Amino acid sequence: MGEEPSTTPPLPLPKRVVMAFASPGALGEHLARRPQWAGALVLCVILATTMTSVLYFSPAGKAMMMAEFRKAAQQSGQPLDMFEEMYPVMAGFGVVSAVVVTPVMMLIIAGVLWIVLTAIMGAETGFLIAGVRIGVRTMFVAATQ
Repeated sequence: MGEEPSTTPPLPLPKRVVMAFASPGALGEHLARRPQWAGALVLCVILATTMTSVLYFSPAGKAMMMAEFRKAAQQSGQPLDMFEEMYPVMAGFGVVSAVVVTPVMMLIIAGVLWIVLTAIMGAETGFLIAGVRIGVRTMFVAATQ
């Protein structure tokens, strides 16, 4: 019943990132033999948090948000200073939510892909799980750029 431990040596995270673009098939085969997800999860959380921070705290990002606040203030008839006072709270909430939402969304997408590909389509689980992991990582890296 128990599975034998993999004799495949782990690949360092930078090499896996390069392989995702250079040779995804080889990476998928490697991950099917030796799943590695923690480094990719941490990398995605760092990327999402960094991009959210840049959006909220860069001068260009803040100017864009304030332009949207001005539109909202005009449409709602509320004073602009109320929106300006909310900005630091919103920025902090945005950064914290990036740290929380990224792993939760990765889990949800991986679960949906696993259900669709394994339960409904009856795919092999070894290579399939590696493909799901690569697909989820790729989606989140693309979404954070």
